[in-house]
Amino acid sequence: MKHYFTQIVAVIFLSSAAVAESSEGYNIKITAKGLKPSSMCQLARYYGDKQYIVDSAKVNDKGEVVFKGEEKWPQGIYLFVPPGKNKYFDFVMDEGQNFSIETDTMNFIKSMKVKGSEENKFFYEYQNFMSGKQKQIEPLQGMYKRLKDKNNDSLKIVQEKITEIDKEVKEYKLSKRWKSLKSLKLHFFQTVKKIPLLHIVITKLTFSITLILQMIVY
Repeated sequence: MKHYFTQIVAVIFLSSAAVAESSEGYNIKITAKGLKPSSMCQLARYYGDKQYIVDSAKVNDKGEVVFKGEEKWPQGIYLFVPPGKNKYFDFVMDEGQNFSIETDTMNFIKSMKVKGSEENKFFYEYQNFMSGKQKQIEPLQGMYKRLKDKNNDSLKIVQEKITEIDKEVKEYKLSKRWKSLKSLKLHFFQTVKKIPLLHIVITKLTFSITLILQMIVY
């Protein structure tokens, strides 16, 4: 309880100091299959190496959670935290801050559908793309380790497959969709600019942070 009280006090400070970007406000609707009506969900944001609760809302009879307020939040990476706090997902608080997300608690990212936010559409498209490529390359990396001391046709085939996957990733990052990520990179660093880059890599604050670091490397 003391921990949550500290978070709430911190949020009050952040809300006044972090600056609302406009008087138009925010309206974010999240529908996640598996959430029970009347259960409480939370909206949180990253600040430094911590996450702070900035809003909360109950699941309505339609299975929707609506976070709504009169002032916009600073753009960046935020979290949707359902009851239990064992599972959560990140999303982009974009400039408009008026969008909806539909997903499933069994697999948030894979089931993600977004309306009203191009940045979030790309955010999850990228995560699903990279997740798929990672699943393809992991067994090949294992085969490569077993065969690397043997200069034979099997090793050559594995190397060619790894090279092909790497080429697909690089081509993806040359696409028009990739160019739309420039603002997302900026918003991310505005959110975590107080943390040394090495610290982010070591602690792996979230899967999304690791992904965005990969984006910047390329």
